[in-house]
Amino acid sequence: MIGRFWHRAPWWIAGGVASLALFDFQFSVAGKALTLVAIVIGLAGVLVAPLADAMLLAIAMSLLPGDVALFGMTLGLLYRAARSRSLGFDGSLRSMLLFGFFVSAVGSALFGAMAVEARPLQWFVWTATLGAPLLLLGGAFLRLPYQLAPLLSRFLVFVLWLQVPVCIAQLVRHGDPEPGDWFAGLWGNANLVGLWGGATLSVCAVRLLTRTAALEGPRTWIVGFSHFAAAAFLVWGASAKIYSGSIFGAAAVVTAMLLIAGTGISRIGTVFRAGVAILALLLTGVLAESWVRDNFEGFISNWENSEKQVLLARVVFDVAQRYNSVLGVGPGMLGSRAASAASADVLYKETGGALSNLLGPAPKPERWAMYGLWDAEVVQGVTDKSALLTMPFSGWGSLRAELGWPAVILLIFYLVALSRQMASIASLHPGVRSIGIAAAVACVGLLPILFFDNILEQPHIMVPLAVLVITARGVASGLVKGTTATASDRLPALESPADHSRPHSSLTRGGL
Repeated sequence: MIGRFWHRAPWWIAGGVASLALFDFQFSVAGKALTLVAIVIGLAGVLVAPLADAMLLAIAMSLLPGDVALFGMTLGLLYRAARSRSLGFDGSLRSMLLFGFFVSAVGSALFGAMAVEARPLQWFVWTATLGAPLLLLGGAFLRLPYQLAPLLSRFLVFVLWLQVPVCIAQLVRHGDPEPGDWFAGLWGNANLVGLWGGATLSVCAVRLLTRTAALEGPRTWIVGFSHFAAAAFLVWGASAKIYSGSIFGAAAVVTAMLLIAGTGISRIGTVFRAGVAILALLLTGVLAESWVRDNFEGFISNWENSEKQVLLARVVFDVAQRYNSVLGVGPGMLGSRAASAASADVLYKETGGALSNLLGPAPKPERWAMYGLWDAEVVQGVTDKSALLTMPFSGWGSLRAELGWPAVILLIFYLVALSRQMASIASLHPGVRSIGIAAAVACVGLLPILFFDNILEQPHIMVPLAVLVITARGVASGLVKGTTATASDRLPALESPADHSRPHSSLTRGGL
């Protein structure tokens, strides 16, 4: 009975959240009460439910508003991994890069305590918001059942389709088809709609280019095209050009990774199809020249007059005049969400929160870099230009200022190495191909997106990404050790029937 409850709870939570958003009841008294019940179920489930159900619960919880519950999910998954002795670093270069990143963080903290100011509480908040998600992403090696791969794929498709009626309802309520922030889906965030819609399109595109998608018969063509159309609708409405463009570029990189791996795909055929796709994109760009030119000129204009550009100039070129350019000023001291939480006296934000009162006032480095960049006047004008270009927050900017150049370089190489591992799993183990491709695309996509926002500290992005990575790694690990698929394991459309062939015997944790 309890097992059946945990097995169904993620679907109930996702459907309930969609129902509230569909009728715009999520902020009513009843909606808040139901959301609180879902949070309690999710936090309890991540601790006591079977691991497979806990992974789906984490995805379902990422649909809820607010970050606190998701940070709790991150810590809960870390606890489960540590309790099962599946948390740590292996002997791969990939793990050593992540270990070096944390060593850099410790070194920056010690230097910051001696040379800037001692803020141990800031370190704790930084560890919870950035350190814990990265450790979960790179250090959790959980053994997971093979059946989780098709189950997770079905659930992700279910979540994708839940966005469609919600966004249609938001379109009707808005009364204007002009894309914008109102097209926010279950998350209440248009950028997330564009991000995950773009990721879905990218998985479809990569599988079509590498010809690993099974589109045999009219039914599979109809179902596959409907998934593609739903994701395209979400990307169009969200108008998250920076996020979506980054993800589409990452899909091209992942296709190249799969082409280099060359396992289970035709290299000649993939090159030919990729060439046709590139020509089609170039032709589309020529036909839509005025649209491309207007958007490019708008991007350049917004960038030249943006507060983010000022922030990046300060933390890249001016920080060396005040602080150590190599070691940084310490985690949580400049640009991160931990620093922003303490900076209600500098940034235009809510000042009565318990966390702001506990952490404030702003650290001195934060006060120097952020002063005058995010005040009431700037906030009022953000509706006239891109918010991502205006807001003075940047993941790479904060890492460079807080931890120094070594941490930035190590994290860049780590994300590339992790994406390569996910692409390798996708090529070697067809049963987790879509999940591996999605994880690889998201890891590569983080590299450009981190210029524009503190993505690594946003649990609505990092928790689902960690679930994808852990599932791909965990299921592949079981396949290497001889776990076989059952006849009842079926993946949704775009998963090939051949994806359930016997597992490969190659290692998945070696190399990069």
